[in-house]
Amino acid sequence: MKLTDSTFIQPLCIGNMIYLNKTKNTVSGCQFVGYNGSFIIPGQDDADQQMEESGNQICSGNIGYFSTSQYALVYVNDGDSLIENTLFENTGIGAIKIEDADAKLESVQFNEKNSQDEGNELMIACLGDSNLKIINPVVNGKSEQECISSASQNSNRPLKFLLTGEKFISVMFAVKVVQMREKTDDEIKQEIKQFNISLNDDNLIKSTNDEVELQRDKRGYIIWPPDNASTVPFTIMPKVLGSQNAEFKMTDYSWLNSRVYIYGILASNDGVHFSGVDGNQGPDQEGIEIEVEVLEGEQFVNFIRFELAAWEAWLIPPVFVALLTILISGIVYLIWKRYDKKKQKIAEFQRKEQIRQQLMDQALRQHQEQENAHHQDEAEFEQAVVT
Repeated sequence: MKLTDSTFIQPLCIGNMIYLNKTKNTVSGCQFVGYNGSFIIPGQDDADQQMEESGNQICSGNIGYFSTSQYALVYVNDGDSLIENTLFENTGIGAIKIEDADAKLESVQFNEKNSQDEGNELMIACLGDSNLKIINPVVNGKSEQECISSASQNSNRPLKFLLTGEKFISVMFAVKVVQMREKTDDEIKQEIKQFNISLNDDNLIKSTNDEVELQRDKRGYIIWPPDNASTVPFTIMPKVLGSQNAEFKMTDYSWLNSRVYIYGILASNDGVHFSGVDGNQGPDQEGIEIEVEVLEGEQFVNFIRFELAAWEAWLIPPVFVALLTILISGIVYLIWKRYDKKKQKIAEFQRKEQIRQQLMDQALRQHQEQENAHHQDEAEFEQAVVT
């Protein structure tokens, strides 16, 4: 069987679009688009009753057509398949599932709005005695090498989200992560106070990936988010645990900028209409705030960094020497200035003393001259008397 240049839009009752059973087939140049529509919330809380009710409401009279995430848009069983140059978009229940079959995927593109999840049932699943070969895949516009480069920015420990609510519908339940607002100055100050630690402290929150040297700014802080960061908002299809609990994990940290922003979650049971606080819908609905608990990754918290970057460490010695030189020079100058001032005082005293001595000498000479003149007058007077 050969299928080419075809477009499939919305599976019947969230079931398989194509079921390839015991066939040798080729799918080339096709497009598969997953489920996208509204859904009526059933009233039952039990998970099994919920699933049966889901089938009755979506596939009224044909409940057998309804399938869950154990299937996919293209289901290959006990055959030989070649899928090439084909696009799978927003599958919702998984793109391809292979069971006891041989399959080759070449130049296949996957555009999944929920691909930030762990992804085990969202794109490709391989079961039983199967042989799968994948060549040149493209995921959300990224090649394999680009995905590896993006993953190098992330931690080996996934982000984990736990959700609690009511009437979660398995398969249909979706959440949207949104950026609510910037943190206030007071919130940042409180966070700095909480994480007021040095890089040398044992309880410091380390980088999320010790094998990757993340770039730092001139103050020594990790530059985050990276240039190729994922964008917000995005949609995730969590794993539903009953009707009141759900969870999902993510290995992509690049979108999270918790130093600056507060993030929230909107929920939906049809993947289209999302609700926020108190079930409100619309463009201005307020999301449920995500409480971020940082276990590792200094780029996710605000704190005062005491350790200097390498270039600053090289800069400190000459600056210290320069400051020390200036200090010593200042001390020497003050000592010299005090000595010079004292020297000037001594010179001034000597000058004044010399002037005083000169005046005394001059007065003494004048007195001597007067004495001499007096004696001479007396001598002349005596001679005149004798004569």
